[in-house]
Amino acid sequence: MSADEKFERTIRLLSRHRYKKLPVVNGAGRVIGVISRGDLINNISKKIPSLV
Repeated sequence: MSADEKFERTIRLLSRHRYKKLPVVNGAGRVIGVISRGDLINNISKKIPSLV
């Protein structure tokens, strides 16, 4: 799975299930962080050129 696929899947999970945050786990299944809707919005906004 590519990074883009993981990013899109994360967006789908958050919106489909109305989650506000998701745990980030490593290969061993241990939680190593949390990603929130705000994290995704900030990431997307940095990639979209300003329309102003």
